[in-house]
Amino acid sequence: MRLLILLHVATEVGAVARFIARGWHCNSPALAGSGGCPSQDECHRRCSASDGGAEPDSASTRSQCQFFTFYPGGGWCSLFHNCPSLLLSDDTSGLLNEVTAN
Repeated sequence: MRLLILLHVATEVGAVARFIARGWHCNSPALAGSGGCPSQDECHRRCSASDGGAEPDSASTRSQCQFFTFYPGGGWCSLFHNCPSLLLSDDTSGLLNEVTAN
């Protein structure tokens, strides 16, 4: 049995990360801005950024990134627009979070 703990973390941009699950990720394509990342806080900042972590020529906006998964073992951040369902991750250290307005 897995125990889910809700964790609210406010950032300087006013967004809150709500912990959803460990070892799961969103069943949707990752957004631009996903990649190597040193910390969960940095992953949260990328998702909360005004451009959603997207490349400068992208039409993405803050509303594009609503979920992120940080993998502390590999130092990786995956950003997602939506999360229609969850998939069990190969890396059980993944921390899936939803980003909401504060």
